[in-house]
Amino acid sequence: MHHAKNTKCKASDDEASEGKGSSKPMGIYSLNERIRKILYYKKKIIKWRAAHPPNRSFSGRSAVAGSKPRIKGKFVKKEEYQKYMETQK
Repeated sequence: MHHAKNTKCKASDDEASEGKGSSKPMGIYSLNERIRKILYYKKKIIKWRAAHPPNRSFSGRSAVAGSKPRIKGKFVKKEEYQKYMETQK
């Protein structure tokens, strides 16, 4: 019976040895700077969402589309629809 050798590459050993406190560059930012920027972004999004709650009055695209006036399947303005209805009488 053959046993597989433990053949790890050097790159994965180096990556595993990096800790969270490492200040090695990750992309163009150091790891600490990257974490700080991500946290800032998340706080900014939370703040924005608190100031802009979801619009609950919008019941759905199909309901809105069903209430719009149409001529031969195409959406038209109310004025155009009224003119069309007058000519059909």
